[in-house]
Amino acid sequence: LDLFIIEGDSANIKAEKNLKEFSDTFKEVKFEKHLSNDNLTEELNIKTFPTFLVNNRVKFSGVHTADTIKENFCKMNKLPECDKSLSKSLI
Repeated sequence: LDLFIIEGDSANIKAEKNLKEFSDTFKEVKFEKHLSNDNLTEELNIKTFPTFLVNNRVKFSGVHTADTIKENFCKMNKLPECDKSLSKSLI
């Protein structure tokens, strides 16, 4: 799971806070954060922040609840944690 952000932007800070509940639940999922000026961000032509990338295939942008992040991740990854309920409200 990758997160592309602009550091210090309020929407990106909210996205990271909501992602924390997901990452606390899915402890074995590898997570990487990329800044807007990183080579990978430019290579993938990501222009909207925050943007999430699942399995290098599924991209979704914006601030999402922990449960929405889980749902998007679990569409491609069948893990036991996918059965857990996460917060449905934004932090």
